Amino acid sequence: GERIPTLNQVIKIIPPSKKLLIEIKDNDERVIQKLQSVLQKDLKKVLFHSFYPKIIAELKRVFPEVEIY
Repeated sequence: GERIPTLNQVIKIIPPSKKLLIEIKDNDERVIQKLQSVLQKDLKKVLFHSFYPKIIAELKRVFPEVEIY
């Protein structure tokens, strides 16, 4: 079967005029730490979304330059 691409692989193929919406569906802040290591140089290519206020607040603190919904 086909392998599911990693987040790094997906971000590399996003055209410059597009952005990837990353929805955080977990209330665990460790997810944000993992995103930090993956998205170091590619913050202009992503947006974040979450329904968890704690996660939204932490995303805003860690990634102030990224749009969050």
